[in-house]
Amino acid sequence: MTRTRVLVVDDEPHALAGFRRGLRQHFDVVTATSGQDGLDLLDRQGPFSVVVSDMQMPGMDGIQFLNQVRQRAPDIVRVMLTGQGDLQTAVAAVNHGQVFRFLTKPCTPPILVAAITEAEEEYRRHAVVRGELARLQAERRHISSVIETIADAVLRLDGQGCIVSGNPAVERLFGFAQNEFIGCRLDRLLPELTPESVRPAADGTTAAVETDARHRDGRTFRVELTLGGADADAGLTAIVHDISAEKRAEEALLRHASHDPLTGMANGRVMRSRLFDAVAEAGEADVTTALIVVELQAMADINETFGHDAGEAVLAEMASRLTRCAPQQDQTARIGGAEFAVLISPVVAEDDFGVWLRNLVDALAPSVTVDGQSIPVTASIGAAVGAGRSVSADRLWKEAVLAARRAGKTARTNFCLYDEGLDGGVANRRHLERALACALEREQLSLAYQPLIHLQSGEIAGFEALMRWTHPSLGSIPPDTFIPLAEASGMITPFGEWALAAACAEARRWREAGIGEIRIAVNISARQIGDGKLVRMVETCLDRTGLPPHALELEITEQTAVSEGDDVIAELTELNRLGVRLAIDDFGTGYSSLRYLRQLPVHRLKIDRSFIRNLPDNAQDRAIVKTVISLARSLTLEVVAEGVETAAQAHLLNELGCTEAQGYLFSRPLPPKRVPEWIASHRRALPGAATTAAGPPSRQPAHGSEILGINDGQGDRGGAAAPTVESPLAKRGNRRDGIDRRA
Repeated sequence: MTRTRVLVVDDEPHALAGFRRGLRQHFDVVTATSGQDGLDLLDRQGPFSVVVSDMQMPGMDGIQFLNQVRQRAPDIVRVMLTGQGDLQTAVAAVNHGQVFRFLTKPCTPPILVAAITEAEEEYRRHAVVRGELARLQAERRHISSVIETIADAVLRLDGQGCIVSGNPAVERLFGFAQNEFIGCRLDRLLPELTPESVRPAADGTTAAVETDARHRDGRTFRVELTLGGADADAGLTAIVHDISAEKRAEEALLRHASHDPLTGMANGRVMRSRLFDAVAEAGEADVTTALIVVELQAMADINETFGHDAGEAVLAEMASRLTRCAPQQDQTARIGGAEFAVLISPVVAEDDFGVWLRNLVDALAPSVTVDGQSIPVTASIGAAVGAGRSVSADRLWKEAVLAARRAGKTARTNFCLYDEGLDGGVANRRHLERALACALEREQLSLAYQPLIHLQSGEIAGFEALMRWTHPSLGSIPPDTFIPLAEASGMITPFGEWALAAACAEARRWREAGIGEIRIAVNISARQIGDGKLVRMVETCLDRTGLPPHALELEITEQTAVSEGDDVIAELTELNRLGVRLAIDDFGTGYSSLRYLRQLPVHRLKIDRSFIRNLPDNAQDRAIVKTVISLARSLTLEVVAEGVETAAQAHLLNELGCTEAQGYLFSRPLPPKRVPEWIASHRRALPGAATTAAGPPSRQPAHGSEILGINDGQGDRGGAAAPTVESPLAKRGNRRDGIDRRA
């Protein structure tokens, strides 16, 4: 341990010799016979913790010497030795802070040792205080630097809510110079604020509010205001964060999720929601509701003959005609590639409705002129009508579609009103429902596993489990056929529980086989979440299979997360505590606010395939995907892209910072027995894949290519195997309530 260094100054040599003998066992002692010598030693041999000085010395006395010490090294603790006649001067020196304490002569070594020890402790206490003060000063300088450079506006308010200071960002954000806002109330910059809102919570915690801000040029933009300060009367700190870009991104996502970009119409999801609302209101008011479905015939032939640009022009023109004819122009939608719908509620008079249908035929029948070419178009119009409580939205939708298909049997634009004779598919549906009820018991259900790939490295991140149904006589039933039946009948709950258990058991077997750390993703339906049973079911499944919680990822759709609200947050929070990973599936297809995501304990966003399909050429989809990835990063969420089918898409997503991807570019869903073989083949191909990824990407589907770990199966060393890359034209489905319908 380092000994305390002490400088002793006394003009009497015998006194110094006594001090050295009495102190050297305890301290590292340096002596001087005059004040000037002491100052020289201080400069040459310092630092010292304690200085002991006699008061009466020729030339420079003790008071003068210690004052010099204090000026040169204020941290040194000073002790004075004085005679009885100098007590008044010594006391004054202590009171004025010139010395720490004084001792009267003669002074025995034990007394001096005790005094120096006390002075040493004082020195150490001061050192701690000095260190903390230095830290606080450095922190203050750092905070000041951050405030000066931060993009957010930081303002200090006095007790009356007036601005007393602001950082440079205030001028950048609002356009006002310092002298234009200092002394003003905060509502000069944030006009919607009230005096009550410019206060923190009662307990002093930070309060945040979203409001409009006004720029000096008069334009408004959306901001988030955060107020902090334990005592509003003593002043507050206001931090203003510009969220206008985030709001624009939200609006773009909501617009994309709810509207068709080509025609500007609402999409099928919105129309279904409007139809459900209209039917509910019609039931209460006992009025009639009508749904009209319009299908444009032979659009594929038009695209092939005149080109896709001409085909899109035809769609846009027909959508415009339909909107102009609709009684309520906001009740139209594009519900499919060449399918439109019109909702009329209430239908005031049936005769008038018939006249309107004939007028619609007349409006849609004429050819469409594109670039001087006349393009004939045939529209099949189906209408279904329901009155009062007897009608259901699903039935009305199905009836209108059936009527449109009947109208399409003619070679000209025509309309057809639904009647019960058109519904020839009810028996088939009921037959499937009866067969599905026995599917689980008869072991007709199975899982296929689609790989999730790290775009940067090409490594396998995991697999998503997808449900399949193979009937002994009907064969393979598409997921988009049987999943809605399971949801409607409630069978999706036991199906989902079985799928979770089967997937976890399979993942455990892969781990035991030495495949390594690979997560398994399982979809959860809306019926499974929010009933309080999901967490216990997951716990039981993990206990029985022995799969580590972090190896399991549960996926819920964005729509489920939004519609279930607090129940979802509560259950997801419990699952997160278990260590289970969580993902929002089909992101961008629902209506969630990005700010709502902050409340969800999720780890990943899965961008819906509808945003990926037209990459990299579609500028709007590219901008939206880029925005989603950027916002996900700001929320520390990883991003997975669904439905990746070309190497160009994978290359672009990797450049934008997307973490993982899945789709036919990498592999179609695999039966369990094929997974270990596929993993081995994929891993063998990784070195070559990394080399290829450095070159420019192809814009064609990567058949026979190896990019970012993409393997078409031809490189398997075990002989000819079924290809694991499927053409982009292969059958694809969609997803609802967290259950995948992909074939």
